[in-house]
Amino acid sequence: MTVAALVSAVLLVAVRLRWGPLEAADHGAAAWINGLVAAHPAVVGAVTWLGSDGAACTVLGLAAAVLAASGGHLLPVHRDPRSWPPATPAAGGAGCSWSRPP
Repeated sequence: MTVAALVSAVLLVAVRLRWGPLEAADHGAAAWINGLVAAHPAVVGAVTWLGSDGAACTVLGLAAAVLAASGGHLLPVHRDPRSWPPATPAAGGAGCSWSRPP
């Protein structure tokens, strides 16, 4: 188990058990950030939009448009259609290359 996985697991357990010091730090940070932002309506509007479905749809739509316009040349992995079974880089990468398709 890596250190990052261990830290993530410990944090997950602390959050699920509603550990007091972590919850207090979270509420304190939220109150501090809210105090900074609340006086600026434009910032509140921008942060609200960034957390909305509209922002996610905009980013995904732009990414899809860029990929469609590039003809797939921006995709990081190209699988050789002649290779079988289909492989992924995580499974050894047979048949895959980290380059642009021809």
